[in-house]
Amino acid sequence: MTSDGLRLVANEENEDFLTKELSLIRERVARIKTEKALGNDGNSDRGQVSADSSLEKVVNYVLKYGLDHAFELRSAISEWQNLIEVEPHLVDLGCGIGLSDLVLQSCGIEISSYAGVDHNPEMLKLAVQFNLGSTFTKEIRTVTKTRGSGFLIINHLFGQTEVTDQNLLDFAYYVSRIFNLGFTVLNIEPQMSRVDINRQRFRDLLTSVGYEEEMTEFKQTETKFKTPKNSWFAKYLLQKQILESIAT
Repeated sequence: MTSDGLRLVANEENEDFLTKELSLIRERVARIKTEKALGNDGNSDRGQVSADSSLEKVVNYVLKYGLDHAFELRSAISEWQNLIEVEPHLVDLGCGIGLSDLVLQSCGIEISSYAGVDHNPEMLKLAVQFNLGSTFTKEIRTVTKTRGSGFLIINHLFGQTEVTDQNLLDFAYYVSRIFNLGFTVLNIEPQMSRVDINRQRFRDLLTSVGYEEEMTEFKQTETKFKTPKNSWFAKYLLQKQILESIAT
């Protein structure tokens, strides 16, 4: 994370910075579509990318929805920016093409490492192109453990129809392996009953694997789409008895 002075400058300029960077990425994705002679399959989808979606569907999703989701993330980050730990290790669940690091930069927040998890291989291939040196995988169990502060971003995941109870259990369990002291979490979702159910299930599972929810809060998130969005920010610490068992 930058100093307070540099962070202030970044905040004042973040809209122009992010808009320009996303414009360049849009051009690169559009170029991929042209060079590979991709059609418009997926343009009418309601904004979900399945595990087996083709490159054509992924590219059209990114151009229609994915890039604008970055502005939603920036809006949410601005609400809790002062509560995000210094230079955290970022794990990005539902990372898509990996825009979270760019959004954090636009808010003046530096990270120590970036690992993205997504169930679609074509998304991950694009993410690697846009984030040289970062790690992207389909399997959260392969993400490296960290010793510093953790930051978990969950972007439009709990409303996905392909997410199962087993997925949520795996996410909670492996997050506890990755962030073995504690972490903060920021989640952005459309306002849907399915989201509320899966989000609460995930919170319960985090408690079951040993975390204690130190704080939790919900706020409205600005969006460019018709469906209202909200964001959830929380802080989790491992329970004292578990920390003691680790120490011994």
